Amino acid sequence: MALHPPMVLGLTVCEDVVADPIANHVSVIRIFNHLTMDAFPGVARPFCVYAALTDAEGNLPLELVVRTGEGFPEEIHRVPTPFRFIGRLLTVHYVLRLQTCPVPTPGDYTLTLELAGEWLAHRTFQIEDTGGYE
Repeated sequence: MALHPPMVLGLTVCEDVVADPIANHVSVIRIFNHLTMDAFPGVARPFCVYAALTDAEGNLPLELVVRTGEGFPEEIHRVPTPFRFIGRLLTVHYVLRLQTCPVPTPGDYTLTLELAGEWLAHRTFQIEDTGGYE
């Protein structure tokens, strides 16, 4: 377990993230709050989750969890992403590319960044039914 858990400076859903590791710059491309699909159940088109993390030390067992957001939330996808922090003063960039996220129905979905099962940050977004028309 980490000596100190991270502070999350935002959790963003977007089309892509472009990183320049030499300059330690990150460009978050096409932020969105909803996706569209024409068939359910299905798999969402690939998207990225980005967060800036700081104030942590050690090796952390981070996980991104996707849940349905209506009624009784159901976990539909979980991605473990071990993370290493080398100093509390550094800000590091968490980038996760979700290639195959199952989507059972249209509606609200919640992305939660967790550390050892404990909530760090979350955000809700919608997946809408286009009825076959994009």
